[in-house]
Amino acid sequence: MRLLRLVVVILAVVAAASSCAVHGLEFMTDDSVAITSPLNRADVQPPFTISWRVRAASLAGQIADGRQPGYFAVFIDRTPVRPGQNLKVLTDHVCQQTPGCPSPAYLAQLNVYLTGGMSLTVTTLPNLVPAGARPNKLDYLHQATIVIVNRQLQRIGEASFSVNFFSTPPEG
Repeated sequence: MRLLRLVVVILAVVAAASSCAVHGLEFMTDDSVAITSPLNRADVQPPFTISWRVRAASLAGQIADGRQPGYFAVFIDRTPVRPGQNLKVLTDHVCQQTPGCPSPAYLAQLNVYLTGGMSLTVTTLPNLVPAGARPNKLDYLHQATIVIVNRQLQRIGEASFSVNFFSTPPEG
């Protein structure tokens, strides 16, 4: 009887574990884009340039020479939109109802930048130091995440490419 109970418990555990399978997600490393500057955890002072190179020939063909069907979207200190989502989800109701919105200038106010090239010059960074707090080094840690979006500003694929960097604290 005890052996039967043990077998039933083991079968129940195996059945429950198999029902937790993850489908539709690809857990693999994508190295089709390599961020070359700044180096991870480097100290930078705006203005500075984030630059990258494309390793996959198919990706380079998609985004090159001004004929691109899409763009690189660079998210600074914010989570990128989910795969398949449109950048319009970041906007307010008025923008969602306005043709041509969001514009690159509108997105820049949200710390999201579009480029068809392999670099982006960052002139300002969000202030991450809470009001009234005594800042420490980690308060100046920023992250840039690059994803690919099509001309309709919908994210293409699951791949994202990130770099962490520190901004130089203001003197004084």
